[in-house]
Amino acid sequence: MVEYAEHKQAERVQRSLESVKNYRSGDIANAKLSLNLLLQKNQNQLIKFLGEQNSDVLKKRYADYILSLTDNTEVQRHLEIAFSFFEEIAVCIERDLCQHDVVISFFLNDARLLFNAYWPYICALRRQWKNTVLFTANCNGHKAKEMVLSVTSSKVFLLELIC
Repeated sequence: MVEYAEHKQAERVQRSLESVKNYRSGDIANAKLSLNLLLQKNQNQLIKFLGEQNSDVLKKRYADYILSLTDNTEVQRHLEIAFSFFEEIAVCIERDLCQHDVVISFFLNDARLLFNAYWPYICALRRQWKNTVLFTANCNGHKAKEMVLSVTSSKVFLLELIC
């Protein structure tokens, strides 16, 4: 029985590490690079928003600007690739196919950065699709605070954008 449990854990770790390898190569890596470069290319404008004294105005301007940046099919394709990857990871953990602590250690920071940067796009999609299955958020007024990556007691992996 112990051997079986050890074998299952080793398989979960291996599958998790395969996800890391996939994340760092091919379409996923290219999408992530493209999204990071988009933010870097527009950092001067994004930094200007930080000087805004009124936080509601800041959030609204930031959200509007991110939505303008994502109003491009190539950017949307890259966002879909990145978000789909995290959704696949969610299913992997939910089905107990991936090792939770391995996934968290490799993907938590990247997931937070991606979701915190592109939360207006996520919120716009949620409003459009009326969808809260894996990506849950209260996006009223574009009041995003932080991205949380967590696992519930039933080992359901949630990417939750807290607004």
